[in-house]
Amino acid sequence: MGQPIVVIETASAVNPGMVRFQTNRALTGMSHERYAASVEVRGDRPPDELARRMLAHGGVEAIHINGSVVTVDLTKGHDTAGLKEIIETLFIHYPATGTDDVADADQPTSDGELAEQAAAAPADSAPDPDHEPAQPVSAGEPADSPAAAAESSPPSAADATDATDATDAAGYADGATDPGEGADADSSSPGDDPAADEDPDPPPS
Repeated sequence: MGQPIVVIETASAVNPGMVRFQTNRALTGMSHERYAASVEVRGDRPPDELARRMLAHGGVEAIHINGSVVTVDLTKGHDTAGLKEIIETLFIHYPATGTDDVADADQPTSDGELAEQAAAAPADSAPDPDHEPAQPVSAGEPADSPAAAAESSPPSAADATDATDATDAAGYADGATDPGEGADADSSSPGDDPAADEDPDPPPS
């Protein structure tokens, strides 16, 4: 909660032990606020809280705050390490503690939650009804071989015609007659036979 403060750190060209922090927030009004390490900071205003944190950090002799500028007089032998971060996080009330706790909060912890998750899993992984299952392939044939593709595909009308022609050819080879010839023979009438037209008993002369 809250937004970080943008801080620009500038060292004093005249006094090496003095550092100026320029912020994008006005921390005080028109007044000048001064704080010393030897004096307890009282008050709960933003400049009071900032001075209290910076003095507790250590390495600070005195602090002067006016508007959006914070001037720090460092203790001899100390640098500004950590001071800029204190100013940047002045208005961050709930700092981040990491993402592991947030990720673990989404995981089921009780047996009831685990059962609900297991019951919902088949519905999410149900197969598409429009998807046709793959045809089984024999163990000796790879899945992408032509023989496997032929076994998995249904017979066409052309294949059925070829099978019928092959059956007829096998019957002719065994000596069977053409059904068409038998039909022609059966359809001939007795009047077509010359011997049947002759009279078996001619009359006596």
